[in-house]
Amino acid sequence: MNQKRLFTSLFFYLFSLSIFSQELIGIHVDHEYYNGVVFNDKLIVNSNFGLLEYSNEKFIPYSKNDSKFKRFIKVREGKIIDGDIFYNKKSGYEKVFPNEFSNLKYTITYFEDKAFIFVKKAVLIYKNPVYVKKTFDKKVSSISKKLYSTTSGIYNRNLELQENLLKYKGGKIKDISNGIAICYGGLFIDKNEKIFEFSDSDNNFKIGEKTLGKARDITEVNSNEFIVSTTLGVYLIDIYKNTSFTILENEEDFVPKVKKSENGTYLISNYNTLYEFNLSTLKALPLYTNELYIIDFLLLKDNSLLYLVYTDKLEEIELINNKKHVLIEDLKAPLNLVNILSFLVIISEDSISFLI
Repeated sequence: MNQKRLFTSLFFYLFSLSIFSQELIGIHVDHEYYNGVVFNDKLIVNSNFGLLEYSNEKFIPYSKNDSKFKRFIKVREGKIIDGDIFYNKKSGYEKVFPNEFSNLKYTITYFEDKAFIFVKKAVLIYKNPVYVKKTFDKKVSSISKKLYSTTSGIYNRNLELQENLLKYKGGKIKDISNGIAICYGGLFIDKNEKIFEFSDSDNNFKIGEKTLGKARDITEVNSNEFIVSTTLGVYLIDIYKNTSFTILENEEDFVPKVKKSENGTYLISNYNTLYEFNLSTLKALPLYTNELYIIDFLLLKDNSLLYLVYTDKLEEIELINNKKHVLIEDLKAPLNLVNILSFLVIISEDSISFLI
């Protein structure tokens, strides 16, 4: 479908923000502009005047505008329908906004070589995409703010091999407050310039006297506590007390994923079920279940929109009414789903899929 931008290569393309050189080439305030979508290779915008199409550097009435929409729009199953909005929280684009648009919520739609910023019912148009593309001839397993983990080693943003981290190559890197964590089978944490190592001689995850499988993912709870996902289950650990608490045991041969929700609870995928873990009660209760194996997930829009990655597709579920939309149907070996600016990004073994 035309929402998906798919890049497939032997190389992994790394995208980093470079917004300070962006050139503002247009401001449109003649209508109330709400948001835009890319539909049939055109930029379509909803406004108080109805649907508009961006053509020849101006907005004109969309020729197929036979429907009225409440405000925001999105594309599902090849149609424009009423949609939801995700305001950008961490972009940096606001640093180059004109003063009258600073400190305001906004959304971004990318089309051709331009970025369209919808803010204060106006449209700001910037030239060039907001990324710098680098080619990295390595198989990347995970990315943090400062490091890339590959099967041949861990590299910094300048693509320099980190000799002190050779032991942890291929491990999953996570940013934590004042440091990093690496799940490589065992667990390595560098926090406040103090090193914590939780492993046995076979690189299994070991804390206290318990060996708890191979560590695969970690989520920070507070300065002392973390939730660790392993090949055996999900555990709440205290790195200073050297203790663990079992949250869930694994279903079949599956490694759960853990993410923090917008309301402060923790979401855990375990085979075909998504659980919500309450830190106060130490209980994990089912939030959503189906028949398919959940590879990864995101819960957005005040916990009302659930995105699930399966072995071959990405699905959107409106939890309020249980409406389902298949967004991508031809995924190949998906690994992770992340939300970057206005993108849903699916990282697979040899490709990246952008849903915008």
